[in-house]
Amino acid sequence: MTDTQAANKPSCQFVKTDGQLCKRAVEEGEDRCWQHAADWSHKWKSLTRSQSLGFILVVASLVVGLPSLYFSFAGWHEGRGQKTAPATLQSGEVALPIEVTSDDFSKTFFVQVGGYQDFQWRSEKIRVDLKEIVKDKVPSGFDAREVDQAAIYVDTSGGLVYGGPETTQQSTNQFSVPVLNQNEEEPRSIYWFHIGDHYFEFCRIVVDHIDRVSGRVTMRIFFHDANK
Repeated sequence: MTDTQAANKPSCQFVKTDGQLCKRAVEEGEDRCWQHAADWSHKWKSLTRSQSLGFILVVASLVVGLPSLYFSFAGWHEGRGQKTAPATLQSGEVALPIEVTSDDFSKTFFVQVGGYQDFQWRSEKIRVDLKEIVKDKVPSGFDAREVDQAAIYVDTSGGLVYGGPETTQQSTNQFSVPVLNQNEEEPRSIYWFHIGDHYFEFCRIVVDHIDRVSGRVTMRIFFHDANK
């Protein structure tokens, strides 16, 4: 393009604050550029062929890029949520301590394999720890089949734990306990007690349900305090 052609090419006649003309290139028949045109119709008409092509390419790139941007953000947000959201019923799950609030107290609770539940009983902390789910025969039982049992360790702050005849002692204060027989609870209970001249404290645990797939065990605990 020669200097004469450049000089004769239509340009924006908008007067800027410094008194100078805008002079941005516009299409024939228009006296305002896309920035200074009064409405969208004139904004579009004012674009030169090269400006129109550039504008179309920018819009096309945005249309193509926005879905990718959305899915990238969605993936980031989902991953971020997985990292920060609290897990439910995962291995090693630990619930808040439960306070024993009466002399005769019972509570149904859930423990995941690898997790535990604490109870605050007067000045003592009782911890019920679910080590694993095992499959074994029930001692003293009439059924010779192997059944799921909860391997439970109990920290009694120093006291020994005992088991009913249908539980199996694995180590000190640790027993494998089958699901409760509704006809009689004692054979499938684990328990401990403190006794003296003027007091009797007793606690017992039974297993109500074992879900091997999720690793979740439902238990009940009973506290009885008969201090004189």
